[in-house]
Amino acid sequence: MSNIAPSDTYLMNKLIASLIVAAASGSASAFAEAQVQMQFPNSDVKNVLAFYEGLTGRKIVADNQVIGQVNLVVDEPIPKAKAIELIEQVLFAYGFFIIEPNTDTLRIVGPGKNPRSEGVPLISKSEDIPTSERLISFVIKLQSREPDEILKVLHQHVAPSPSLAVTLPPDPTARAIIVTERSSVVRNLIKLVKEIDVAKRQ
Repeated sequence: MSNIAPSDTYLMNKLIASLIVAAASGSASAFAEAQVQMQFPNSDVKNVLAFYEGLTGRKIVADNQVIGQVNLVVDEPIPKAKAIELIEQVLFAYGFFIIEPNTDTLRIVGPGKNPRSEGVPLISKSEDIPTSERLISFVIKLQSREPDEILKVLHQHVAPSPSLAVTLPPDPTARAIIVTERSSVVRNLIKLVKEIDVAKRQ
């Protein structure tokens, strides 16, 4: 029978304790990243929104045009954050719009309404663009080209959609355009404008 020095026993106990803490921490992380089922085959959109409200903890306000069915089925359980992302993508794909008037509320606008008349937030800084899919208006400031030139290029090369609007600011002297679209599309349009907003070669 081998003898274990007191110092070795102390180190062993310390190691076991640290492993227990690590395991407990891992369990807590797994619990925090709870998995959810997404089974909404040809379901009423209001049922999906009720589920979405529970996932986000936000108050969902839907107008009277938010009607119809959506199809959202995922075979395997997925993390809650991924479920929220998929629901938002599906809502936009079916012609619904998500507007975030404040941190506690999400407004859902149906296809029968002009979403730009429903209080879309106006943003002027890239870092303020929501990471989630939201309908926003973004002010793109120009450096070299005239706003009407940029508008012409965008209208020629960007596919139209019910939510897309590219307009000039109320101030005619402002060197900028205002783009209204969902967050991910706005980010792509900012990159596109940056590429074409260069001085013309003489």
